[in-house]
Amino acid sequence: MKQNTGMSVSDWSSLVVMIVAICALVSPILTAACNNWHQRKMKQLEYEHQDKKWRLNREREMYEGYIRAAGAAVQAPTNENLKEYGSYSAIASYYAPKFVQINIRKMDELISLDGRLNEKVNLLNEVIESMKSIKYPQA
Repeated sequence: MKQNTGMSVSDWSSLVVMIVAICALVSPILTAACNNWHQRKMKQLEYEHQDKKWRLNREREMYEGYIRAAGAAVQAPTNENLKEYGSYSAIASYYAPKFVQINIRKMDELISLDGRLNEKVNLLNEVIESMKSIKYPQA
């Protein structure tokens, strides 16, 4: 009777062939899954970046519109200029930080008063400086 002392060379080579075959099947699947995950993450970051840029541009345009409308309302307080100022004032007040909102509210009160041009101009300059101090993250 012959004793089985281990695996023969053909058994070892069969095992190696099976391992290589399994690796050949699994490797492309893992590679594709990793690539898909990475591409999805990169696309998500790209969309977030575009959204951030869009929001920052929108806020900048809104602040610039407010400053233009406020300047026009201070220099020539016609009904049209006051109406445009009112619409930008409400939007700017909504988006601006508290320290800017205070000056916007003061400007709202002063705009409705006749005269006081120097006071209005000084307050507008103060509003502009406070808006400049708003720190935006880099887009």
